[in-house]
Amino acid sequence: MNRRTSALFLATCIGTVTPAVLADEHTVSGGQPIQPVIDAANDGDIIYVEAGDYDGSLNFRGRAITLQSVDGPEETTLTSTVVPSSVIVLDSGEQRDTLIKGFTITGGTGTPGGNETVGGGFRMFGASPTIQDCIIRNNRASNGGGMYLLASYPRIVDCSFLDNESTGAGNDNGGGAIYSSSCSPQIVSCEFRRNLASGSGHGGGIMTNGGFPLFVNNEFIANEAHIGGAVEANHGGPSFVNCTFARNVARDYTAVIHGKFGDTVVTVANSILWDNVSPYDYPVYGTGGATILINRSNIDFSWAGVGNMSDDPKFRDSDGGDFQLTAESPCLDRGDSLVLPNDFADLDLDFDFIEPLPVDRSFLSRIQGDGIDLGAFEFQGQAPDDPVGCPSDVDGNEVVDVHDLLDLLSMWGLCDGCPGDADDNGVIDVFDLINLLESWGACQP
Repeated sequence: MNRRTSALFLATCIGTVTPAVLADEHTVSGGQPIQPVIDAANDGDIIYVEAGDYDGSLNFRGRAITLQSVDGPEETTLTSTVVPSSVIVLDSGEQRDTLIKGFTITGGTGTPGGNETVGGGFRMFGASPTIQDCIIRNNRASNGGGMYLLASYPRIVDCSFLDNESTGAGNDNGGGAIYSSSCSPQIVSCEFRRNLASGSGHGGGIMTNGGFPLFVNNEFIANEAHIGGAVEANHGGPSFVNCTFARNVARDYTAVIHGKFGDTVVTVANSILWDNVSPYDYPVYGTGGATILINRSNIDFSWAGVGNMSDDPKFRDSDGGDFQLTAESPCLDRGDSLVLPNDFADLDLDFDFIEPLPVDRSFLSRIQGDGIDLGAFEFQGQAPDDPVGCPSDVDGNEVVDVHDLLDLLSMWGLCDGCPGDADDNGVIDVFDLINLLESWGACQP
């Protein structure tokens, strides 16, 4: 169990303790149809889906329920078998207590409307569900290949948008991964890789049209469009905090962020914009009076702003797709913690929703050393695959087991020098609990 999976496991356990007492639980297995189970469910119910491939084309019809895989997105796939259609539709006022967790969403071709299709993977209208730990892959539509949002406010956490495509032509079409119109989604700790706005489409990763979308701890890697390789922003005020933009491509101009119209204000902070490619030297560009503010970021082009720099970020292995930072990176401790949003989703499970967001893209501690790093990942002092000792072996018997778990819980809180304080910060907290869970079993030499 890796650290991210451990954190999400804990979040699920804590988040479902109360409804599990009152709700009915349903299990779907063996490729059985899911829609009849959704239709029969009541608010608060939990539907567990066992590993396998299942027919999508699902509509939640306003139900406040949880649809959750048992074995995670790599083992549980929802595919639309109706052409054209979206894999999942949420258009009946669904709110945060509608949760979709742990699926690969693929094969969607979008909901038809006029001469176009929208939302290959997801189509949302007037909905604000929670989408967590999903892989949205290989979907396509005229607008919003992976996801189409209209007047919606979803919370999307720890999801991967991979190889989706928008096929609509012209300035107002695109959004290979997401098309967002009059929406303010919260998108946290996600990756956007190799999404495409084909033809003359804009916004290979994201197209926003109004609203105030918030993107935190996200990676935008190798997305492509005619204009706006990673992002196209029309009207409104999207914000990007601690994001990494690398190797995005514009076939015409603006490989990273293109803003249009005078009422567009794009804000970028604590981010890395590096090695993005277009025929013209416009990684970021505003037309029609659009404003793009970049501060406290590492950028490989000239742009006015506070605290920006232009130094090789020293990624761990950019050729291999790993954009974490190394110990030599100039991006360490160069960020501004004051721009971090509140921990509105309580990602560290301490029931403090107003503290600054305390974790990074990998759900590891955001504040290390004297400040916060630039980009999606916080340098943790060592590579994750380079173990040092066995700090979670509280009783010293060279096995991390239930005895260590009970000992750790008994020391919860301030505890300077205590065994089990894996990050040596003088506090036994959720990060030490996660470290214990991922170290379970015999200590490795």
